[in-house]
Amino acid sequence: MNIIFFRYKTNFDMCNVWMRIQEHCMSTSIGHKVVSQKDIIDWWKTFPRGNVNYMNYWDGFNVPSKDINSFLKTYKKEKLLAQEQKVIKILKKIYPASSYYVITGVHNETFIHELHHALFYLDKKYRKDITNILKKYDVKEIEDKLASEMAYPADTMVDEISAYLIGSEKDLIKECGINTKKYKNTMLKLLQLYTQNIIKLANIITIDS
Repeated sequence: MNIIFFRYKTNFDMCNVWMRIQEHCMSTSIGHKVVSQKDIIDWWKTFPRGNVNYMNYWDGFNVPSKDINSFLKTYKKEKLLAQEQKVIKILKKIYPASSYYVITGVHNETFIHELHHALFYLDKKYRKDITNILKKYDVKEIEDKLASEMAYPADTMVDEISAYLIGSEKDLIKECGINTKKYKNTMLKLLQLYTQNIIKLANIITIDS
């Protein structure tokens, strides 16, 4: 599994590099077209969490190589920002011909969250097992909050709900006002599965930026 982790000192530093790449395939509103950083910040303001600047809010991203390739095709007539050019150059040097998965982060807790995304995307059995666990529990409250408060699209919900329950419980409490005590059994099942599978991601290239 080809995984590269870009580690940043601040949320701003990370978002300044990755925000257009991340939202290209994540956002159902502004994705798949050329946008500026300001366009993304203005779009983010339409959501309840938009009172916190986008550049300071997000502390982790995850992007498969196919989405990065899609971003480059869309922006082929648009001059990439210098910071985007830098990471693309790094990726092409490390993985010139093979697929890969990028995770970025600031805090250790975010690292757990983003590693889950990598596993969920790359490992079909893990993805199926996570999905089957969530089917056994009522997580509609979390789904609704992630959609309305944090702009997550519907097709990412199983991935995102499990990522928050595995590695970002504090965010569910703080950002979404969710009482996570009632999800303890769900969290335990998910975390057990995550722990059993994390060894598969032992060979990660880490770049401090």
